[in-house]
Amino acid sequence: MQLYYRKPIGIIYQHNPQLNPVLKELFRRGIDIDILDPSDCAFDPALTELSYSLLFNDLSLPPYFKRKNSALNQAIEYVRHVESLNPSARIINGSRASEILCNRTRQLSLFARLKIPFPRTRIVSSSDQLLAAANELKFPILLKSNQVDDPVSALVFENVSDLIVALVNNKVAVASGKATVIQELVPAKGNYTIRAEIVNGKVLYAFRIYHVLRPGRVPLEVKAESVTPSPEIIRVIENITRASLIDIGSIEYVMHKESNAILFTELRPHTSVFNITIEGLQINPIEQLANYIERRHQKVREIALAI
Repeated sequence: MQLYYRKPIGIIYQHNPQLNPVLKELFRRGIDIDILDPSDCAFDPALTELSYSLLFNDLSLPPYFKRKNSALNQAIEYVRHVESLNPSARIINGSRASEILCNRTRQLSLFARLKIPFPRTRIVSSSDQLLAAANELKFPILLKSNQVDDPVSALVFENVSDLIVALVNNKVAVASGKATVIQELVPAKGNYTIRAEIVNGKVLYAFRIYHVLRPGRVPLEVKAESVTPSPEIIRVIENITRASLIDIGSIEYVMHKESNAILFTELRPHTSVFNITIEGLQINPIEQLANYIERRHQKVREIALAI
């Protein structure tokens, strides 16, 4: 029987590995990797011997791609099974982290529990609830899918009339029984969002993302530049990562242009592909991510040899 620490790293990733520079870097280093498509994560619940020394649920995706939600749910069930058999040292982004990274409602509940400020929000599960819930908020509003990695879901509505027109013309619909997030659009200072990238549960780097807002359409990202969050913000971010058990991912927040209040908007999978150069960034984030995965793999070996 092959010693488990000599087995390959299993990486759950739905898209072409050539679109993910982190995977390309691991391949370049000669690290033994198996790519698992979430839709192929069938497993025997009686299974006790795993095929991988380390498992990484990589939830990142190329821009403008959608992930199949059913496949993602299947992958999380597989990760949960792996957790029942092995210590967390052999899993990167376990089931709790994966569920929170994929689900805006769970993220907002986590923010509320940690007393972390976020934009005023309503959650609805039918088109009949949509208009009434929107009228409880201050326009402009964002309409978002509950699924974080749906890149074409965030629509901007400047007023209730625009929303009514979209509803009448069937340009907006809420799938029955599925949660949809309605959120006040924060007037962001400088018209940017700040995204902090997380590795090993800590802030690796952060950058501003400048947007062009287009009513009824997805906000367009047009520019990115490196920024260093304050120590206080870093503490809040790392408190979130501890509570959600996120090893690798990202967190976004904005500063209100009138009050200067910091509002956290969402957690996201890590940025494996970004189609805009981050100005002023002094590190190579792809190398840093690959280094972390390689270190985790080495730690598995060290633990096995010490037993």
